[in-house]
Amino acid sequence: MQRTIKVTISLPEDLAKFMDRLASQVHRPRSQLFADLVDEKRRELLRHSMIEGYQALADENKQFASEAMPISAEVWEEVDES
Repeated sequence: MQRTIKVTISLPEDLAKFMDRLASQVHRPRSQLFADLVDEKRRELLRHSMIEGYQALADENKQFASEAMPISAEVWEEVDES
Protein backbone atom coordinates (compact mmCIF):
# COMPACT_ATOMS: atom_id res chain seq x y z
CA MET A 1 0.00 0.00 0.00
CA GLN A 2 1.20 3.48 -0.83
CA ARG A 3 2.37 5.64 2.05
CA THR A 4 0.18 8.67 2.74
CA ILE A 5 0.94 12.02 4.30
CA LYS A 6 -1.44 14.42 5.93
CA VAL A 7 -2.01 17.74 4.15
CA THR A 8 -4.06 20.62 5.47
CA ILE A 9 -5.80 22.88 2.98
CA SER A 10 -8.20 25.79 3.21
CA LEU A 11 -11.18 26.07 0.87
CA PRO A 12 -13.89 28.63 0.35
CA GLU A 13 -16.97 27.56 2.28
CA ASP A 14 -19.03 26.79 -0.81
CA LEU A 15 -16.34 24.46 -2.19
CA ALA A 16 -15.97 22.72 1.16
CA LYS A 17 -19.74 22.11 1.32
CA PHE A 18 -19.71 20.89 -2.28
CA MET A 19 -16.89 18.45 -1.48
CA ASP A 20 -18.79 17.17 1.56
CA ARG A 21 -21.93 16.57 -0.52
CA LEU A 22 -19.95 14.92 -3.30
CA ALA A 23 -18.05 12.69 -0.88
CA SER A 24 -21.37 11.64 0.64
CA GLN A 25 -22.90 10.91 -2.77
CA VAL A 26 -20.00 8.74 -3.94
CA HIS A 27 -19.56 7.12 -0.50
CA ARG A 28 -15.89 8.02 -0.20
CA PRO A 29 -13.96 9.90 2.42
CA ARG A 30 -13.31 13.51 1.53
CA SER A 31 -9.55 12.92 1.56
CA GLN A 32 -9.92 10.09 -0.96
CA LEU A 33 -12.04 12.30 -3.17
CA PHE A 34 -9.33 14.99 -3.15
CA ALA A 35 -6.67 12.37 -3.90
CA ASP A 36 -8.74 11.01 -6.80
CA LEU A 37 -9.23 14.49 -8.27
CA VAL A 38 -5.53 15.35 -8.03
CA ASP A 39 -4.60 11.96 -9.53
CA GLU A 40 -7.05 12.56 -12.38
CA LYS A 41 -5.37 15.90 -13.11
CA ARG A 42 -1.93 14.26 -12.97
CA ARG A 43 -3.04 11.63 -15.49
CA GLU A 44 -4.53 14.33 -17.74
CA LEU A 45 -1.23 16.26 -17.75
CA LEU A 46 0.75 13.07 -18.44
CA ARG A 47 -1.57 12.17 -21.31
CA HIS A 48 -1.21 15.66 -22.76
CA SER A 49 2.57 15.43 -22.47
CA MET A 50 2.58 12.03 -24.20
CA ILE A 51 0.41 13.36 -27.03
CA GLU A 52 2.81 16.27 -27.55
CA GLY A 53 5.75 13.85 -27.56
CA TYR A 54 4.15 11.53 -30.08
CA GLN A 55 3.23 14.48 -32.30
CA ALA A 56 6.82 15.74 -32.20
CA LEU A 57 8.07 12.26 -33.05
CA ALA A 58 5.63 12.02 -35.95
CA ASP A 59 6.85 15.39 -37.25
CA GLU A 60 10.46 14.19 -37.03
CA ASN A 61 9.57 10.97 -38.85
CA LYS A 62 7.74 12.92 -41.56
CA GLN A 63 10.77 15.18 -42.01
CA PHE A 64 13.11 12.17 -42.20
CA ALA A 65 10.86 10.46 -44.75
CA SER A 66 10.72 13.58 -46.94
CA GLU A 67 14.53 13.73 -46.90
CA ALA A 68 15.01 9.98 -47.45
CA MET A 69 12.50 9.47 -50.26
CA PRO A 70 14.55 11.17 -53.00
CA ILE A 71 17.63 9.19 -51.96
CA SER A 72 15.74 5.89 -51.97
CA ALA A 73 14.23 6.76 -55.35
CA GLU A 74 17.77 7.13 -56.75
CA VAL A 75 18.73 3.73 -55.36
CA TRP A 76 15.65 2.09 -56.86
CA GLU A 77 16.40 3.67 -60.25
CA GLU A 78 19.87 2.12 -60.12
CA VAL A 79 18.40 -1.27 -59.19
CA ASP A 80 15.85 -1.07 -62.02
CA GLU A 81 18.59 -0.21 -64.54
CA SER A 82 20.68 -3.26 -63.67
